[in-house]
Amino acid sequence: MDAVNDRAILGEGTPESTWQHGFRCHPTPVNNAADLVRDSRTIHIVAPHPDDEILGCAGIIRQLARPG
Repeated sequence: MDAVNDRAILGEGTPESTWQHGFRCHPTPVNNAADLVRDSRTIHIVAPHPDDEILGCAGIIRQLARPG
C-alpha cells in the first residue's frame, strides 16, 4: 500500500545548538521511580504512539517491576 502523500520534511528544523542550550538551561530532574508512585501499587503509562512506552519509560518500568 502506497502512502497518500510524500512525507517530505521542509526547512532546516531547529539547530542542535538551540536544543543543547535548552537542555542546559532547563535540565531534566532526576527522580527515583519509587518517588513517582509513592504508596500506590498501580501505575498507568499512556503512550500516544506504538513503542513510546518502551522507549520513553523502560527504565522506570524496570525499576518498578523489581521485587521490593
